[in-house]
Amino acid sequence: MDNLINDLLQYGRLNTIDISLQEVDLDKVFSDVRSQLASEIEKRQAQILKKGSLPPVLGNRVVLQVALTNLLSNALKFVPPPNPS
Repeated sequence: MDNLINDLLQYGRLNTIDISLQEVDLDKVFSDVRSQLASEIEKRQAQILKKGSLPPVLGNRVVLQVALTNLLSNALKFVPPPNPS
């Protein structure tokens, strides 16, 4: 429930910012999001792999970062917990 509330708050904040479009380096956004989720990735012993470079896109960095964070966070929820040794 906590995650849902936080996601809704993040989404609500998107309505209050100026959505200006500019060239965004998706590799940098990806790297930032992966760093932000590093503890959860390690805890789940998950791997997030990307082949090659991501292209620059025309968009809003904040919106893209929120979207990628949500996608990867949701994916991590479905990684089975590591087996205790």
